[in-house]
Amino acid sequence: MMDKILCFLDKDDEQKIHIVNQMLQSSEPMLERKTFAANLDMSNYRLNKLIDEINLDLQTVAPNVFINVTDRYIDNNEQLKFGVENLLLRNYFKSSNAEKFLLSLLKNDQIIFNQTFRGYGWSRAFFFKEKRNSKRI
Repeated sequence: MMDKILCFLDKDDEQKIHIVNQMLQSSEPMLERKTFAANLDMSNYRLNKLIDEINLDLQTVAPNVFINVTDRYIDNNEQLKFGVENLLLRNYFKSSNAEKFLLSLLKNDQIIFNQTFRGYGWSRAFFFKEKRNSKRI
């Protein structure tokens, strides 16, 4: 189910959920930053940037939860739970254009491009990409 939602998120939000998911899957209390970034196939800089963004996002959904990062390690603490991941996922989905698109599809399966374009300011390419993706669900 989560994979189907992830396809509707923008790339940054999808990667943030992937980072949180990988942390939750790990049984290690401390994750070496360099190794963790390599396993995720991203640069150390990108990982740090996304973790900073995750921490900001966490403040809106779970104010007392954060990811602590040191020079070499990521503290895989007990604060991060699967419930928090679901809250982040819901938050990212709600901020995506895909949510508006899917709600429009539920209301009217005969949706046309001009209505959506005017309503949400989407490009023609984005509209048809999302319409194609929604048929896969």
